[in-house]
Amino acid sequence: MFIGKGKIRYRKYVQNLLYDEGYTYAHLLLNLLITSIILSSLLILFPYLKQITALSTDVQPFEWNVFLQQVQREMIGGKELSVDTTSFTFYDVTGEKITIEKYGNIIRRKVNNSGHDIMLQRINGFSCEKVKNGVILKVSNERGTEYEATIRLYNQFEAES
Repeated sequence: MFIGKGKIRYRKYVQNLLYDEGYTYAHLLLNLLITSIILSSLLILFPYLKQITALSTDVQPFEWNVFLQQVQREMIGGKELSVDTTSFTFYDVTGEKITIEKYGNIIRRKVNNSGHDIMLQRINGFSCEKVKNGVILKVSNERGTEYEATIRLYNQFEAES
């Protein structure tokens, strides 16, 4: 169905329609209606998209588990554990001094008091407490969710048994 009168011009392989009247008021209203429907649908979705991105900017349980696995791997065969309120230090198998500490809103790892390996981001609080053969780590994220874990030095654990 065509709006207005059109002429049909035949070429060898293509059939063209030529409109005498051009872009009509009906075309304008139809395009305006379609555009407004699309824009209003997008505006409805913006609050949900904002909520999804806000959730992804916080420490997730998966990130916490990866952090714990990294620390446990570092502490295998470790010795001479010393614990401060916001950091702990030990010597790994190769004799290098490993320090894991809070720095701003991240937890970083330093080797021989140099370097800056980020292990966990977007944290609000980090505390360490010494226990027999290990350390208790407590982390709170920016939303107030708290995570806690105990990590042991395996080398000292085997020597005492």
